[in-house]
Amino acid sequence: LSLSLSLSHTHTQVNIILAAVVYVVFEAVQQRRLRRARQTLAAQVQCGCSLESVEELQQYLQRRQPYLLYQTNSDASSALVTVRYKEPTTTDLWKWGGAPPEVQLTFDQKLGLLSHISLWVDRSLNSSAESALMRTLLSSLVRCGALSSLQMQGVMTTYQHESRDHDNTRPRPTSAASSRVGTHGGGATASLDLRIPTSLPEHESNATGNVLRLHTPQ
Repeated sequence: LSLSLSLSHTHTQVNIILAAVVYVVFEAVQQRRLRRARQTLAAQVQCGCSLESVEELQQYLQRRQPYLLYQTNSDASSALVTVRYKEPTTTDLWKWGGAPPEVQLTFDQKLGLLSHISLWVDRSLNSSAESALMRTLLSSLVRCGALSSLQMQGVMTTYQHESRDHDNTRPRPTSAASSRVGTHGGGATASLDLRIPTSLPEHESNATGNVLRLHTPQ
């Protein structure tokens, strides 16, 4: 009888532990989903500039331990690679002006060209200007040797032009979604544009991309 009671007690303890583990895992998944839902596209630019060193860029990305790496359009002359990772938190709390961004880079490792940059941030934890985030990332690429200072200036110039063109082509808000200021005597009025951030998709797929590998810490 005592053996039966002991086994029953052990079985109950195991069930409690399993239930606790399931609860912790579920909460962790829910929190991750909530964090990713708050991620918004902060800045992006079509670069089309040469890299100072493809090898230095690859080493920089390996240190970031990217969770997504796939290659498309691979042939004898080009190999387009897309990498997504989260910038690490550092002791320099002012580096990013808040929580570090999530970054996606696309580059041609054969031609040595940087094609595209996108940055996402949690706006509840980071209120830095878009241009400041882009400049901080490019400065990191210059320090690691992937870009030269001149190449960085070229990318920033392209980013500023794209941002200006985007602002000029964005539809004006309706009267219900805009704020107007001016004189009541028929004077000119000015509209205050409201920018709607683009949400970061929780999953991204590429019909032609082939996942190569995931970097994991050694």
